[in-house]
Amino acid sequence: MTKTMHALMALLLLWVPLNVSAQSSGGVNWNTVIHLNQKYIDAAQIPSFYREYGFTRSLAATNKIRFTSSKTNKQKTVMDFIVGSQEVYLNGLKFHFSYPVVVKGGQTLVSQIDLVKLIDPILRPTTVKKVAPLRTVIIDAGHGGYEPGTVNKHGKEKKFTMALAKVLQAKLVRKGFKVAFTRKADEYVSLGDRVKIANQYSDAIFISLHFNAGGAGRASGIETFTLSPAGVAHYGRGLRQSDLATRTGNAQDSANIALATAIHGRAIRNLKQRDRGIRRARFAVISGVKHPGILFEGGFMSHYRDGAMIADPKYLDRMAQSLFEGIVIYKTATEKNRYR
Repeated sequence: MTKTMHALMALLLLWVPLNVSAQSSGGVNWNTVIHLNQKYIDAAQIPSFYREYGFTRSLAATNKIRFTSSKTNKQKTVMDFIVGSQEVYLNGLKFHFSYPVVVKGGQTLVSQIDLVKLIDPILRPTTVKKVAPLRTVIIDAGHGGYEPGTVNKHGKEKKFTMALAKVLQAKLVRKGFKVAFTRKADEYVSLGDRVKIANQYSDAIFISLHFNAGGAGRASGIETFTLSPAGVAHYGRGLRQSDLATRTGNAQDSANIALATAIHGRAIRNLKQRDRGIRRARFAVISGVKHPGILFEGGFMSHYRDGAMIADPKYLDRMAQSLFEGIVIYKTATEKNRYR
């Protein structure tokens, strides 16, 4: 079994009832440390808090703190925190913390908001509360009309997002899902209107489909975005006053990260692409939707290899299959925990 398969099994399919909740201390009195105006927690406390995993801590490399589960009733779970970085790996799957892991006074410190908003929903899915039974998938094919998105020699982003959306729709309908589109043809739909369309539905999730560009043609791979929690900046820039406000989508912070984990993990496993990680951002379409939602970047049109694959219908079918499988995993995992 691959590392990514272990991640999916350990983090999603094998979630089990627990006797403690994320809101309780689990018998641990967290000792917070203020660093650059943010609350941090000594990572040495993690094994005590998540004692049901039986984590042991080790130094896996000069700058890598590893936590490995030892409980036999769970799939093995490995967490790697990279000191001085916002990167964290859970069973090989890449996530991006909102704030870097730091060493201060002999302690390895992890920001409290990253523990609460990222680690906890994955390790303790009982925190994903009030998730309705999933019946409808809202597909947002990025761009359209006079807004082509990224353009390369193979075509326009708006064409490929629509092609991916239609293949995904067919797979979902065969499984019994209802599917809604924010746009059904090559037409311009504003970001605000996409949100309004999405919020007309209930018992739904929201998937915004895009393809990337940048890195002077060298950047490649797949990345998935969830809405930044209140108090966390948009990816790639510093904190602003407006980032302190709670957005509509923040009501689904825990479900958002669960959905991203399921879909991103499946895409990395199936497509064998570079894992650029699960990131936080304040894109308008995921800020305003009331449903669990993600923005999925399925590769770089500006990269010679990614761009050619995106233009291949067989590759888009594999990508749609990965999205479909992730949606099914999310549905199964969250509905198992819905009544706990």
